[in-house]
Amino acid sequence: MLKTILKTFGSKVGIALFTFANLIITSQTLGAEGRGFISIFVASMTFIILINGLVGSSAIVYLTPRTNFYKLLLPSYLWAIFSNCLCVYLIHIAPNFINPWIENPIYHITPIPNEYLWALWTFALLSTLTHLHLMVALGKQQIQFYNILAFLQIGLLTLSLSIFLLILKQYTVDSFIYSMYITHGMTFLASFYILYVQPEKIELRKIKVAIKAVVHYGVIDQLSNIIQFLNSRSSYYFLLYYVGQKDIGVFSATVTLSEAVFLVTRSIAMVQYSKVSNTKQSDKNIDLTLQLFKINGMLLIVCTTFLCLTPPIVFEWVFGKDFSQISDTLKYIAVSTVMVGCYSIINHYFSGIGKFQYNVYATLLGLIVTVFGCYFLIPNYGIKGAGITVSIANTVLFIYILIAFKRQSKLEWKEFLTLKFN
Repeated sequence: MLKTILKTFGSKVGIALFTFANLIITSQTLGAEGRGFISIFVASMTFIILINGLVGSSAIVYLTPRTNFYKLLLPSYLWAIFSNCLCVYLIHIAPNFINPWIENPIYHITPIPNEYLWALWTFALLSTLTHLHLMVALGKQQIQFYNILAFLQIGLLTLSLSIFLLILKQYTVDSFIYSMYITHGMTFLASFYILYVQPEKIELRKIKVAIKAVVHYGVIDQLSNIIQFLNSRSSYYFLLYYVGQKDIGVFSATVTLSEAVFLVTRSIAMVQYSKVSNTKQSDKNIDLTLQLFKINGMLLIVCTTFLCLTPPIVFEWVFGKDFSQISDTLKYIAVSTVMVGCYSIINHYFSGIGKFQYNVYATLLGLIVTVFGCYFLIPNYGIKGAGITVSIANTVLFIYILIAFKRQSKLEWKEFLTLKFN
C-alpha cells in the first residue's frame, strides 16, 4: 500500500506543480480581475459537476466491486445529461429572479456572462463523464489510470494556457476558455480506455436493483460533497456580492495555495478509500484509518506552517502586485487547511464502509456556520472575514466527524494522540 501511496503522491506533486504554474500564468497575465472570473466560472462548473454526480460518482467506487459497473454507468450518464442542462439553465435565468429584489444595481448578480454558458455546459458534462470512468478505475483498485488521467488533464491545461497567454499573448479570459475546451475534450476521449481494458462485458440484467443502489448511495455520499463545496466556496459569492471580483481573485489564489498542502492528504485518501471499499474486515479498516490520520495530520501542520512563514514579498513577486494580501490571508485560513485535511481521511473511511450519513451531517454543520459567518464578517472585514469564517466552519466540521469516528471505532482518545504507529 505504501508503494501505491508514494506513486499517487508523485502524481499529485506533478499535478500541484502544474496547478501552481497555471495560477502564476493567469495571475501575471490576467490580474486579480481575471483570476476572479476564472474562480467564479470554475466554482460554478464544480457545483454543476457535483449535482451531476448525485447519481453515481463516488458511490461507483463502493459498488463496482459488488456489481457489473455498466449497470452503474447507464443511470449515471442519463442523470448527468439531464441535471447538466437543468443547472446551466437555472444559472442563466437566476439573475432575472434575484436582481429585481436588489435595489442597488451595484449588487446585481451576473455570475456567468451569457456568452460563456455553452462553455460551462460543455466542460461540466465532459468532466462529469470523465469522473465516472475514473471512479470505475478506483473501484477496481486501478489507481494508476486515475493518476495518469489526472496528470494528463492538468498538463494539457498548462500547455494550452502557455500557448494562448505566453506565446500568442492573448490576454483575455477567452484564452482560459479555449484551453479548457482542449483539456476536457482530450481527457474525456482518453477516459474511455479505462472501460476498454476491463474484462467485464455489458450486462444490464436486473438493472433496477443496480439503479436503486447507485441512486441511494450516490445521493447520500454526493450530498456531503455538495454541502462541503458550498461550505468551502460560498464565500466567493459573498465576496462577489459585498466586495467585488478582484478580491475573489486574491482570495481564490490564497485558497489554491493553501490547498497545495493537500498533496499528501489526497494521495493517502485515494488509496485508503479504494482499500476500505474492498476490505470487509472492520478492525483492519479502523487501524488503517487511524494510522493514516496521524501521519496526515502531522504532515499538514508542518506544510501549513511553512507556507504561513513565507515572506509576503515572495507572493507579490510570483503572482504580481495585485496579490500582496495573500500572505496575511493565508494566516486566517491556516486552521481551515489543517482541519479539512484531517477531516478528509475520516470522511473517506465512512464513504468506504458505506456510512455516508456522517459526512452529510458534518458538512451540514460546517455550512450553517459558513453562511452565518460570511453574512456577518465579510461585509465588515472582507477577505479576512472570509478566512476567519472558513476556519471556524471547518473546525466545527472536523470536531463532529472525529467524534463520530471515535464512537464508530470504539477507540480511546489517547489512541489518537499517541505518535506510536502500529
